[in-house]
Amino acid sequence: MAVVLGASILRRRACLVAVRGKGKSLAVTLERLCERPPGSSASDILGTLLSGIPSTDRDTTLAVALSSDLACSDAWSIPQAWKGTAQKVGPALVEARCPSESLENLVLDAFLDSGGATAVAIDRAQAVQLLETVRSFKCVTLTAVPAALAQVFGDVSLSQGGERLDVTIRERRPAWRAYPIDGPDEAGSLAWNGLEIPAEQAAAFAAAVCDPDAVPNLLKAFPQHRKTFLKRFRDPLLNVGAAAALCLGAFGVQFHRDAVRERDELAAARRAEMELWGRLLPSDSPREGRLLKTMRDRLADLGETSGAADIPSALAFWGEIGRQMPDPEALGLTLESLDLAPDGGRLSARVPATKDDPLKNASQLETRLNQSKKLATRGDYEVREGQVQVRLRMDYRP
Repeated sequence: MAVVLGASILRRRACLVAVRGKGKSLAVTLERLCERPPGSSASDILGTLLSGIPSTDRDTTLAVALSSDLACSDAWSIPQAWKGTAQKVGPALVEARCPSESLENLVLDAFLDSGGATAVAIDRAQAVQLLETVRSFKCVTLTAVPAALAQVFGDVSLSQGGERLDVTIRERRPAWRAYPIDGPDEAGSLAWNGLEIPAEQAAAFAAAVCDPDAVPNLLKAFPQHRKTFLKRFRDPLLNVGAAAALCLGAFGVQFHRDAVRERDELAAARRAEMELWGRLLPSDSPREGRLLKTMRDRLADLGETSGAADIPSALAFWGEIGRQMPDPEALGLTLESLDLAPDGGRLSARVPATKDDPLKNASQLETRLNQSKKLATRGDYEVREGQVQVRLRMDYRP
């Protein structure tokens, strides 16, 4: 489960919370709450908050929000005509909010939104110390407390950790004031997406859940933390790569299954071919893949192919008679003579004469032979002693 550590360092107190999960399953736990002694550095306080916290979990990120005495921040309304130059104007505006510092000694970042700009700045040496403190963590946000509160809660007015924070949102443009006070901390809570966040944890929670790209983020001033094209689209690219790998893997599995199936079908076809060789051409030696050609050659010899029709063949004539001839045993057929030539022939045979129709068997023989489109058969019949003498003249037209 992804965990976001949110740390806030106010004037008199620092807080660390852990935010786990997303949406309705979001859980917020208070990890540490410590005092900030006068004169202590932000890096020392942050080190105290993070001491003993494991930093090796790849799903754990860190966000830090700083008080107004550590980081100067402000929000301005930018005229429409200035939007193109707001990034250049921002540093000058921030420098005016830090009267004791020069622009060369500051690390700053400005964020533009619809009609407004927010910026935050911090002493460069102090920023380097903070980054050194969090070097073992995956730090994603380093901003000011008012900027984080404005982005997460909107309108806020509370006193915590020796600091008064008044944040307002007008026409989607934030504005805030942050100044020191000596009064006690205010009790109560702030509402966020149905959760009630205690006031003492509000700044740390806002740092944890705010969008790093929607607030001025000091990490953008450092090249090693700046989001390049590759860093920005790393996760989408990894997801696309993983999806592509799964798709290609699925295709590979499908292709493997098809290959196995085709191999099995080929083996079955070869076995069937060998069986047909033994059944249809027992006198020939089986040759793998040559059964079809051999059968075509045999059919050509029988006149069954288009090329064989050009050369009349008595063998083809005989084959056609054999295909059309009815069952001799059923007819009681006795063949006496058969004369065949390439273009025709004669058949002489005897069949029994039936009582009801003596010529029934003879006419059946003639009719069956005439069913062929290649044969034209004419018969003469003579009934003699219970037998019918059949004489057929056949013309063959291949």
